[in-house]
Amino acid sequence: MTNVDTREEQKRVEALHSYEILDTKEEKEFDNLVKLAAQVCDVPFAKLNFLDGVRSWSKANFGNDVKETPQEAAFCHYTIQDETYMVVEDTLKDDRFRDFAFVVESPNVRFYAGFNIKGKGQNIGTICVLGQE
Repeated sequence: MTNVDTREEQKRVEALHSYEILDTKEEKEFDNLVKLAAQVCDVPFAKLNFLDGVRSWSKANFGNDVKETPQEAAFCHYTIQDETYMVVEDTLKDDRFRDFAFVVESPNVRFYAGFNIKGKGQNIGTICVLGQE
């Protein structure tokens, strides 16, 4: 896991909580957004995730129904540490991800691309697409 500045992480989580979006019901608009992302990128999975410091929680899913994962086991945990986006062409060749459950077990994710969702100047979540090739 990467090193995260505790004060910055606290600011990021506070910004996320200010939107009161965590653990809310699914909404068609968000579902349509991830479906479109998957179609445009020609991949079987897409998600809209928010990271609260402990978990990666999905507001919307396409292609799977995993609602949350521990933050340290989420690709998006690494994406939010960058300013814009992260693309991983082959998860098996990336030391950060080669042992992730989603890589070595079903659904055998091989490709990941995540783009930050910003709120109050902080990276509060991601929209991401995942492929098996």
